[in-house]
Amino acid sequence: MKMFRLFPLLAIIVLYSCDADLDYPEGLNDSDTLFSNNALLRYTGSIAVDGCEFFIDIDEVTYKPINEEIIPEGLKQSEVVVNVSYKLAGDIDYQCGLNPKPTNYPAIELVSIKKG
Repeated sequence: MKMFRLFPLLAIIVLYSCDADLDYPEGLNDSDTLFSNNALLRYTGSIAVDGCEFFIDIDEVTYKPINEEIIPEGLKQSEVVVNVSYKLAGDIDYQCGLNPKPTNYPAIELVSIKKG
């Protein structure tokens, strides 16, 4: 009879001790804050021809994505409205084009991006 009294307590302990597998995008965990916004994606040209690749404008702030390789080729337009999911990634010094010195930009890590 003691076994039946302990079973609910044991079940509660097991349920609360399990790590919840929340629905976060791959590579993120519950300590990362994920944002989602409409944004203006600007493609300034390839670095090979003195361009600076991509910038993303969100709420009047210009961000430099640190993982531009996930941006689809179809979005390589001068400007396109997109919906992005991202997390903040600090600041980045970025030198491109004919700029003699690196420029400091707030950086973001893109999780997903699609045409808005």
